[in-house]
Amino acid sequence: MLDCEPLWFERYNMKGANGVLLRDRFGLDSCKSACVNNRACTSLHVYLNPRKGPSECWLNYESRGSSDPSSLLQSIRYLHLVLVDRCGASSQNASQGIVNRYMER
Repeated sequence: MLDCEPLWFERYNMKGANGVLLRDRFGLDSCKSACVNNRACTSLHVYLNPRKGPSECWLNYESRGSSDPSSLLQSIRYLHLVLVDRCGASSQNASQGIVNRYMER
């Protein structure tokens, strides 16, 4: 169990291109946990199903270009979350730089 909560930057109605589908009908908390526990994961997006809630967990990796803000796609009913801080666990990505690029967009 983590001593703190990971920090996420949220964008609604956006999703990353080239994400990897983890599993259909995957809850938001489980999707976040999967990203936090995968050091290569820099962001995620989930489909916000109006009847069933979050599903379709997609993990995004910098190596696939799916965390670059210029690769974001506008897409209704999606929530895109950038992992800014894993609670002190070392990270292979430049999440703060990614968030800064989102803010500029």
